[in-house]
Amino acid sequence: MKAEPLSKSWVAKFVGRYVGRAVANRCAELEQRITALESGQRLAYCGVYEPHASYRRGQFVTRNGSLWHCNVDAPKGAPGSDSREWTLAVKRGKDARRSPAEAGEMAERIERGEVQRA
Repeated sequence: MKAEPLSKSWVAKFVGRYVGRAVANRCAELEQRITALESGQRLAYCGVYEPHASYRRGQFVTRNGSLWHCNVDAPKGAPGSDSREWTLAVKRGKDARRSPAEAGEMAERIERGEVQRA
C-alpha cells in the first residue's frame, strides 16, 4: 500500500499549530520571568554604615566614601575589613572626605615622603 503525499495546506496547518504552541509556551515562560524580575528586590541603600545595625544580603551602605554591597544576612565584619561578607561596589574618589584616622595616617605618609600631596 502506497502512502498518499501530504497536501501543502495540511503541512502548513500542522507546522503552524506546532510553531504556534511552541511560541506561546516560550512567551508564557518569558512573561513569568519578567514578572518575577519586576517584583524582585530593588536596590536597597541603607545609608552610612552603622556597626550595630542589622544588614541583609543585597543591601548597600556607604563607608568612608565608598559604596559596599552586603553579601550575607547579618554580617559580622564591617565593609572593607577583608571579609567576604561585603563587596566594594564603587570606590571612593579623590574628593571624598577622609575619616580623622585616615587623614592623620595620610599626613604621616606625606611627611615621610611615601606619597605626594595631591
